[in-house]
Amino acid sequence: MILVKRGFWISILLYLFFVSSPIWAEKELRAYKFLGEIYQEQEKYQKAIILYQKAIKKFPEETSKFQYLIGEIYREAKDFSQALDAFDKLIKSYPESEEAPRAQLAIARIYGYRLGDYEKAFNEYQRLIDMYPQSRQVADASLGIGECYEYKGDYKKALTKYREIIERYPRSGADYDAGLKVDAITKGNDYKGEPLRLYTLEYMLWKEGKYEESIGVCRELISRYPKAHLASSVQYYIGYIYQFELKDYEQAIEEYQKVLKKYPKCHRASFAWYRIGECYKHLERYDLAEEAFKKVLREYPATLPARWARWRQ
Repeated sequence: MILVKRGFWISILLYLFFVSSPIWAEKELRAYKFLGEIYQEQEKYQKAIILYQKAIKKFPEETSKFQYLIGEIYREAKDFSQALDAFDKLIKSYPESEEAPRAQLAIARIYGYRLGDYEKAFNEYQRLIDMYPQSRQVADASLGIGECYEYKGDYKKALTKYREIIERYPRSGADYDAGLKVDAITKGNDYKGEPLRLYTLEYMLWKEGKYEESIGVCRELISRYPKAHLASSVQYYIGYIYQFELKDYEQAIEEYQKVLKKYPKCHRASFAWYRIGECYKHLERYDLAEEAFKKVLREYPATLPARWARWRQ
């Protein structure tokens, strides 16, 4: 049924491309974006890029938006050289556009998360802060700078940067991640700092897209230091990688359940229950998904996952 509906909408969208009328202009613009998303979801990256290039010719006033989407497609396809070129072209041609700081953030993240060049990433994050000091991306750039310090083992500077983010950018999203980092650095320095070193390595591998290697480091940390402060978080991250990166929802549920069994009172318990609900939903086991979400609301009412669960109602 889903495939039939999708085929129907693709036919409608393609029809719109051949209708030349001002009445259809906005709908046609949306059609380009929607069809491009479908191609991207199907990993038909070249088709999506060609489609967006056609959209740029037809809607030149929307060039910066489609140029950004092209950069994102190259990044998803792991063609990082082309992605960097696309984002750089956008910034140079449309420096005042809404997409420019987003493109600059994407450039920094490619260098840091995908290419492992932390010096270059640091400079690109700083460039964003200098060029677009009022943009929403500044908080994320500051987080990236903190991560560069962390990856290089300079935990003192990383900690200073993370605390600065919490103070200067509340409710930005970056402040939540910074809080997790502060907790990891300040409380994860047990066992002479070895769990913290492994935790940082695991996170770095994860961000670089080396998911199997990241899971391996997680399992090593749990095996060697099962009572370390970071052990519960690392077990949670195994489930997270299986869920969001590897799309193995059955395995993700199994890993989240280990969090609840081994560390029932940890701060990750509410998150584990919520993610279990998401995984069951992907598996179309809606009764079990609803049961997990209700568990979060009932037993962890003051947590962030409870807020997420309320939004679902």
